[in-house]
Amino acid sequence: MDMPSMLLGMEMEDAKHILEVNKIEYEVNKIQGRKDAAILTEPRIIRVLESKCGKLELTITHFSSPL
Repeated sequence: MDMPSMLLGMEMEDAKHILEVNKIEYEVNKIQGRKDAAILTEPRIIRVLESKCGKLELTITHFSSPL
């Protein structure tokens, strides 16, 4: 399994650890609405794109409970 597909749905903290151990550069884009923000506390990766320079672009949003 390749790294981008492995990260989908993962909690951001877990993914961050894996990326740092494997020395993979990444940047994070957040998508978060304001409605129900108090209960949306778990950041999870919903999209992973690989740039031409090899850096991963992670898009995260927050969920209220584990998937």
